[in-house]
Amino acid sequence: AMSGNSGIEVHTSTGTTIGGTAAGAGNVIADNTGDGVLLAGILGTLSTGDLIEGNKIGVLANSTASGNTSNGIEIQYTSGLAVFGNTIKNNIAAGIDVHNATGLTIGGTALGASNVISDNTRAGISMHVVDGPEVIGNTIESNGGSGIYGTSFSGSTAVFAENTIKSNSSSGIYVASSSVTISIQGN
Repeated sequence: AMSGNSGIEVHTSTGTTIGGTAAGAGNVIADNTGDGVLLAGILGTLSTGDLIEGNKIGVLANSTASGNTSNGIEIQYTSGLAVFGNTIKNNIAAGIDVHNATGLTIGGTALGASNVISDNTRAGISMHVVDGPEVIGNTIESNGGSGIYGTSFSGSTAVFAENTIKSNSSSGIYVASSSVTISIQGN
């Protein structure tokens, strides 16, 4: 999707899938003047149970760089969102930017679950006001900010495990202002 704003924009949804693992299911989302993907609920009405999987965001099908002018993926007011098996590169802001989310999973240990998040101008993953995120098994490298940058975690334990985090311009993992247990293991 190449457009004048966000490549794909979804608001207050339940069970929406963007992409997939079947042949031809993944989207190429590049060269937009907004976010590659914007998935947002509103305060009091969350987007729930959504999936972003198997997409190329900020890169063309032939792997040519073609970043979006804002974030690769922007997430706001969501519950139970999973982000699996995407390539998120070359975006002018963060690879993934998250505000106000619960039950967020980025990557995993299952075959095809890990994301490649690299060469974004700001952080690979930026998270603010998130309850119990799990960031597992991703490759997060060569971003212009931290690999993972997070503030204001609450609720359940925040887990950062088994990620390959290297060559970012700032901290590999930066966490602040948390009222819960933070688990950083095996990275």
